[in-house]
Amino acid sequence: MRCGKYTDDVQEIVDFVMSGNMLKHQYRREASIGRPVLVIHSLDDLERYRDGGHPQAEINSESTWTDIKMGDVEAMESLAFPEGAVAWCSTVVPGLQVATNQIFEFLSESEFLAEIPGVSARELEEMTGHFSAAMAVRSMHRRCNDSLSESMLRACQAFGYPCGWSGHHPSGSLVVYSHVNAKRRDSR
Repeated sequence: MRCGKYTDDVQEIVDFVMSGNMLKHQYRREASIGRPVLVIHSLDDLERYRDGGHPQAEINSESTWTDIKMGDVEAMESLAFPEGAVAWCSTVVPGLQVATNQIFEFLSESEFLAEIPGVSARELEEMTGHFSAAMAVRSMHRRCNDSLSESMLRACQAFGYPCGWSGHHPSGSLVVYSHVNAKRRDSR
């Protein structure tokens, strides 16, 4: 698969996802993901943050967690696919599409879905979209360390699941669910 000048940086993402190691261990708090992180372990909190309805979430009234993620994907795509890059797109995009399809199929069929209760098809598509956006930027510019997509990738590499935002965006914290020993509040 050829994905531009920085194919190895793109392949790093594919290799990570295909390794099957997502969510296999406790979240590594020492991992540097480029922004503050709030780690949650409760399935109840996961559901609240995922839906943008956590009482401590202070996303401005016009933005939801999905809006924040989609805004980042759009920014990454405009960085990766600038106007006038038609020749670049025609040679790189097919490789990126193959990689994105591999990731989506793997996540759809893997144990990953069993690790996070209630993962919807929409959520799976959004997560694949973030991996795809990070791959597109990496194919042209290496890494874009201040992007949400790159931070979400790093959170996944540290065995967490990015599921929401706490505080006002863009300040605040990325919320990361760690499933190890996760319990509902009403269970003992």
